[in-house]
Amino acid sequence: MENYATLFTPISIGTMQLKNRGIVSAMGTGFTTTECAVNDRLIAYHREKARGGFALLTVEVTAVTPDGKTAFTTPGLWKDEQIEGFKRLAEAVHAEDCKICVQLQHPGRQTLTIFNDAQPVAASSIACPKMKELPRALRTEEVYDLVKKFGDGAERAKKAGIDAIEIHGAHGYLLCQFMSAYSNKRTDEFGGSLENRMRFPLLIVAEIKNRLGKDYPILFRMSAEEWCVGGITLPEARVMAKMLEAAGVDALNISVGNYSTETFWGSSDYPVAYIAKYAEDIKKSLQIPVIVAGKVNDPYIAEELLSSNRVDLIAFGRESIADPHFMQKARDGRYDEIYSCIGCHQGCTKNLLTGKALTCLVNPFVGREAELQIKPADQVKKICIVGAGPAGLQAAWILAKRGHDVTVYEKEKHIGGQFAVAAYPPGKADLVKPLQYYYKMGCIFGVTYQFHTEVHAERILEVKPDVVILATGSQPFYPPIEGIGCPDLVNATDILSGKRPFGEKILIAGGGMVGAETADFLSTYHKKDVLIMELAAEIANDMNAVSKVALMERLEKNKVQFSVNSKILKFYADGVQYERNGMVEEVRGYDTVVLALGSKDYHPLEAELSGQISELYTIGDAQKAGQALEAIRQATELALQI
Repeated sequence: MENYATLFTPISIGTMQLKNRGIVSAMGTGFTTTECAVNDRLIAYHREKARGGFALLTVEVTAVTPDGKTAFTTPGLWKDEQIEGFKRLAEAVHAEDCKICVQLQHPGRQTLTIFNDAQPVAASSIACPKMKELPRALRTEEVYDLVKKFGDGAERAKKAGIDAIEIHGAHGYLLCQFMSAYSNKRTDEFGGSLENRMRFPLLIVAEIKNRLGKDYPILFRMSAEEWCVGGITLPEARVMAKMLEAAGVDALNISVGNYSTETFWGSSDYPVAYIAKYAEDIKKSLQIPVIVAGKVNDPYIAEELLSSNRVDLIAFGRESIADPHFMQKARDGRYDEIYSCIGCHQGCTKNLLTGKALTCLVNPFVGREAELQIKPADQVKKICIVGAGPAGLQAAWILAKRGHDVTVYEKEKHIGGQFAVAAYPPGKADLVKPLQYYYKMGCIFGVTYQFHTEVHAERILEVKPDVVILATGSQPFYPPIEGIGCPDLVNATDILSGKRPFGEKILIAGGGMVGAETADFLSTYHKKDVLIMELAAEIANDMNAVSKVALMERLEKNKVQFSVNSKILKFYADGVQYERNGMVEEVRGYDTVVLALGSKDYHPLEAELSGQISELYTIGDAQKAGQALEAIRQATELALQI
């Protein structure tokens, strides 16, 4: 704790006393019922974070009208029947010595008709570039009615025992649409001048203050920069912040972006604490506390931001998903035991954007807190795990914590498998962190690791294990294409890991995530001339949208060339023959041809051990090549069952 003294210093937001400076920002979960009511799953999710030492939790975007949802499962406070669920949630969080806040929001144009059975509404009839659905401009009287709806929602939250309200005026949602000249083209009292554009959020603040009392804490989340032509800029945001403070807002939560720029998601290649400079600027002219989120996933970084008086509180978003016990571990000095968010977006953003519930690659327990619990094993068993990739490492520490005798065999000299190699492209360095965490936990709970050891069936049988888990990962897939066996061709993983050299002019066969990130590695770090040859119509179509945006921007900046809809017919040492649009062509003269054509499962011991080991399991890529999200989930579930 001595390293993070300011992080654990109490602070007040209005009349609300907080025990430390670490709070949780509002994030969608997809956990609520189809009736948009708080349920046991959402309560368990928040209870775990409260137990983990955070001072204040903010419930995700909560609708104030039934036609103002961002998704089918958006929580609601538009009717009294929804109070009970929030009451149970507040009681559960309070029981763990933590405060709770509800973020009231209306999506405006950043939603779809399918979610609300109604056409989206907005400040003006301008479609969101991301959602691509034309909204209806709100009539003036409807804006005033929404002010009351926000007041109604806040009143219900207070009745439920909620400690504070956060008004969502950031990220391009309805209030931000009114605040920004980018999306507000109105000619009534809610459009035009800055004062008029601020009228809607300021009326909401006044409504809540009038109905709940001046002492009831109100937070306001705003975008300091929208990063789009005509959008909110920092000079405007400074004025907006002062107006909100004068209206009685008790704390400002500073963010950036909207749906058209997607910058508020913060992918793995974003700088650490990338929003902090905006919060620091706005804080200079305010007396109320200023909060910042945005890739603060290390207590040392949090402490620096706080102790240097750049901000007053840190809102941990996806980091609190990766490790709900972040604050407690930091307080106890267990830095090496902190799960760190790697910014992959596979289980959080990608799931939510595709209508699925929240999960997490590094922490598959999230959202299943009541279901997945590590309990002592009924019978202690001797367990051999072959492979120290993410699946093998995750299974190992959980099994050992449950009391089993676990040995991990790894043919390489280090942990990680293909996942460790995936950390080499730009912005992917954090991928080593979960590997380090799993290994550290294994050491704590007594896992035996044998590196540089390629085991055979005979050796496994000599040990006489009760259980064998094959987590041997995957191998490169080589389709039957003429010339693919040429020894001059190089696999992408060998390029990334430095096992093979490369020239100045490089052709990459395969434009999925691996091929695209290899091109990024070669063009960004090594300034190479790169061409990607891809069978599909799109590059990196197996990546999540958030990570892909920044990647494609770099590839274009580095002048990486793409040849899509291109079927490779033959490989040469210096190029390929391919078919595109019915025409057969060749490209030659490349110094290096790189293969990134996918992976296949690798489990050579499965057949040899089948029938000789009573409990034999194959998990992760060894079972079916895919994403680490699925491999780690499989490993976790298996480790809890044995």
